[in-house]
This record gives sequence, C-alpha cells and structure tokens, in this order.
Amino acid sequence: MNIFLRNFFQCKINNKTTNILNIIFNKWEKSVKTFAETKGRKRIKGIKKCVLHKKLILVLYFHKIFILLWKIIMIMGKAFEPDGDYNNLMAFKKADAIYQCTYDFINRFISKSDRTFDQMLQAARSGKQNIAEGNVDGAASKISKMKLLGFASGSLAELKTDYIDYLKTRNLILWNEDDPKHKQTRYYCSHRNDSHYYREALQQRSDETCANILIILIFQCKFLVDSLIRSSKRDFVTSGGNRENLQKERKKYKASQHQAEEPEVEYGLDLPF
Repeated sequence: MNIFLRNFFQCKINNKTTNILNIIFNKWEKSVKTFAETKGRKRIKGIKKCVLHKKLILVLYFHKIFILLWKIIMIMGKAFEPDGDYNNLMAFKKADAIYQCTYDFINRFISKSDRTFDQMLQAARSGKQNIAEGNVDGAASKISKMKLLGFASGSLAELKTDYIDYLKTRNLILWNEDDPKHKQTRYYCSHRNDSHYYREALQQRSDETCANILIILIFQCKFLVDSLIRSSKRDFVTSGGNRENLQKERKKYKASQHQAEEPEVEYGLDLPF
C-alpha cells in the first residue's frame, strides 16, 4: 500500500485522469444528496425509522471521509511532481513567490547599503534555485537531489530568521500562532501559490504585515521541501540510487554476455586423466 501511494503521488496527474476523477466525485456527491433528500422526507414509525436514520448518518459519514481523501490526493498530487519537472511543483511555486516578494520587500524597507539587503536576496534566490536544480538532478542522482534540497531548506530557514530579526530589531509585532491574523494568513497561503497575486497584495501593506505573511509562507515552503527530502530518502532506502541500479543492470548484462560467449564442450565417456 505504501509503495502504491508513493508511486501515485510521484506521478503527474494528467488532465484526462483529473476529469474522470471529477466526474466520479460529482456523481457520488449527487447520489448522496438525492439519498438524503428522498429518505429524509419519509416518515417511518418505530424501529425502521431508527435504522433509516443510522443508515443516513453512515452514508454522510463516509461522504465526509471521501471528500477528505479526495482533497489529500489532489493536494499530494500537486505537491510531488516527477523528477525533472519542477514548474508545477508546489514547493517551487511558493519559493518563487517568496523570492519575488522578498525582492520587493528589501527595496521598500531596507537600505541597499545594509548588509542584510544582499543576504536576504541571496537566501531567497538560493531557496528557489536549489529546488529547481535538485528536482532536475533527481532524474540522475537521488543523493544530489537530497543535498540540493537540503541547501534550499537551509536557505529558507536563514531567510525566515532574517524576517524575524527585522521585526524584533524594529520593535514590531511577530504574530503568535493563536492570533486570528496568523490563522487566517496560514489558511490563505496554503491555498494560493501565485507570485503575482502576492506581490500586488503586499504592495498595499505595512512592513510588519508583509514580514509576518512572508514568515508564514516560508514556513509552509520549508515544510514542503523537507517532505520532498524525506520522500527521496525513503525511495533511496527501498529502491536504491540510480548509480546502484545502473551497476546492477551492468552486472546482469555482463553475466548474460559471458554465458552467451561461453562455448559448449562435448565430453567423452572416458576420463582424460
């Protein structure tokens, strides 16, 4: 089951498959609504009514589970793309939004003579570029992919610390996890990855609000990058790296060639010694 889920999440869902799944989901939702409307209107006395209510509750319960699994499959299908294809990768989209917004942030609120200006820009760029390079190199080497994704995770952590230091040194408020603004922003950032939309939205906000929003966005992006690293480690442990697989195929090829070239020898009935 774990192998099936891993292979499913790492395969790109094409448009035809998505349309078929959407049709199945819509039919299921209509059937549940029809069942609830028709059975819920009937008035049945005694035990039959209780049994009917239990069946209705059970169907609605499975309906909620089906919706939850559907959301998980669609989110994971977008979060994990095959090696070499990073443009649709959710982590790359968030990293691109972080880089674009960081570029605007430092040009608005930080002086170019400040050393933090270049450090924040380079950290944002490193996080984005290492995700792309690691995903491309993953088609040839799992170890290189994990190293580059590790660099990306470290760069994002550094950038997050810079934003926190910016708020602390200027006596600005760092949103707490229980803050309604933090909860609303966390939900919003988990559903949007468009860098152009973030840039327009942050242009109208203060440095305190922009920094807090980017801290939450960086946290989510780093979580996705760390998930990719864990997934690559599991693949490397279970199926091995590309170099190991190539060596196995090379040994099989040499063994087959050796067996084909070995001449057949006919032995007589008498011993030669």
